Amino acid sequence: MRIEMILPTLQTGGMETFTVQLSAKLLERGHRVGISTTDEYGSLAPLANRLGVETRFCPVSGRRGSFYSPELVDHLRTVRPDVVHSHTGAWTKGLLAAVLSGVSARIHTIHGLHESSASTARILEGVADLFTDRVTFVSEALRPHFLRWLPRNGSRAEVIPNGVLGFTPLERSAARRQLGVPNDAKVIGTIGRLAAVKNHRVLIRAFADIKKNIRDAYLVIIGDGAEHDTLTADIANLGIGDSAILTGNLTDARQYLAAFDTFCLPSFSEGTSIALLESLLSGTPVVASDVGDSADVLGGLGLLIDPHDQHQLTAALRESLHNDSWRSVFKKKAPTVVQERFSMDACASRYERLYAGVVRG
Repeated sequence: MRIEMILPTLQTGGMETFTVQLSAKLLERGHRVGISTTDEYGSLAPLANRLGVETRFCPVSGRRGSFYSPELVDHLRTVRPDVVHSHTGAWTKGLLAAVLSGVSARIHTIHGLHESSASTARILEGVADLFTDRVTFVSEALRPHFLRWLPRNGSRAEVIPNGVLGFTPLERSAARRQLGVPNDAKVIGTIGRLAAVKNHRVLIRAFADIKKNIRDAYLVIIGDGAEHDTLTADIANLGIGDSAILTGNLTDARQYLAAFDTFCLPSFSEGTSIALLESLLSGTPVVASDVGDSADVLGGLGLLIDPHDQHQLTAALRESLHNDSWRSVFKKKAPTVVQERFSMDACASRYERLYAGVVRG
């Protein structure tokens, strides 16, 4: 089967990482898989290519806000996929190209809530849903936010939890050396795009509080995005520029989890976070916002916080660095959670069944 994934970008992010990994797993199972992006290419494209997944940038034409990409239409006509599988941010663009190129099997996956105008997004989704065969959510927590706006797929939308591939992290000292962090430091880290919804500003302020008492503490934020300049200014204003590091995008960022003593996911909103799953798989202790499926994924192992409460976040991060017995239990049990519930093999099997059912009609 030929499957074409449609995304806005392949910049470092959970949805993008998941799509690359799912594509690689489907390729391994004998399918032909490509990824097309509509807004920009992105730093994960070389990784996808190394895994054997074809990638292509197909920009939309005309003014900002357009949904028509003639390059994407031409590309789909050339490769003639059996299935077009669009993802959050590319539903309308991918659907329009699929319709115009004659691809009849159309699937869309919703990875998270909107950051733009909710009313506009809902109207567009309602129209797109009418021409989409099946819609999936990555998290049960997302379902209530969308069901009433999906006239065709609302009642039959399926939840397919994200999965992750196994991986080998860098050796701890090597990871720290590449990040510019002392080998004996206490390191809090996070991975994700620099967007307001990811709540990095509160994390930075919480870290500044921690730094007052833990002098050898470091903060590492891996990723890039619209909030970069704002976060840079926050770090400078708080006087923590010597120990708070914005790395930008790093290829295969999960390798650097080995450098972290604690992984922090402070987001205001999530579906099923890929970075969270990878942290558990690597045995890296977690402090996470109690949003989306985080509580279900952690199952009582991690420390959950209210993303709006800076003091709660500060206290949880301190606890995560000093509670050795909790850290030991987490490192022992966390990888099993992912292996048993969030493997990419299980995830890919469910998408294969979905693709086959839609193609058969």
